[in-house]
Amino acid sequence: MVFQFRCTNTIEEQTLEDVSVLMDAVEGEDSYTQIASLRLKSMPLRTAGSTFVAFKRDAVCKLFSAL
Repeated sequence: MVFQFRCTNTIEEQTLEDVSVLMDAVEGEDSYTQIASLRLKSMPLRTAGSTFVAFKRDAVCKLFSAL
């Protein structure tokens, strides 16, 4: 599963560098592990860009019995 975050720099007189988004997977019935993220090297004022975070679904082993 890949998440895309569209970011815009609105901080006056600042160029943002190494921009990323941190995510935590919530534990529950399905379990996911972060496998990759893509950062923005630089984001000057009033420019937009995208960062990405990828997760994989952890293998779920379920046993079934025959009647």
